[in-house]
Amino acid sequence: MIELKVPANAVRGSRISGSYSITGEELLLLKDARGVGVELKCSIDNAKARLPDKEMGLDELMLELHELHNDSRVLGKEASGNFDFDLPADLPATYAGKLIAVNWVVVVKIDLPMKMDKHRACRIVVG
Repeated sequence: MIELKVPANAVRGSRISGSYSITGEELLLLKDARGVGVELKCSIDNAKARLPDKEMGLDELMLELHELHNDSRVLGKEASGNFDFDLPADLPATYAGKLIAVNWVVVVKIDLPMKMDKHRACRIVVG
């Protein structure tokens, strides 16, 4: 299991700190891993079109993702650790509208060669 602790809320232009710990099955994967990394991502999800879904009788949104910011660090092969990121002041705050959404996410990832990486993500509300 990958446990990720980050603040639920943050302010643009400030610093956030967090921690992670890896236990259980995922801990056994560390010996073969390239390393553990952490990323802070900000993206805009833009609803491009509505596609009718005849089975469900609903409209389904087709989303287009634009990554605005990606700050990443490699943390080594430690089973637990701390990290911090500076939140850029010039990027948008978290927003959830009908046609556009701005999302901030912190992701911890175990980088496994020739296999699907294991990861855990937490969303942050940035104001």
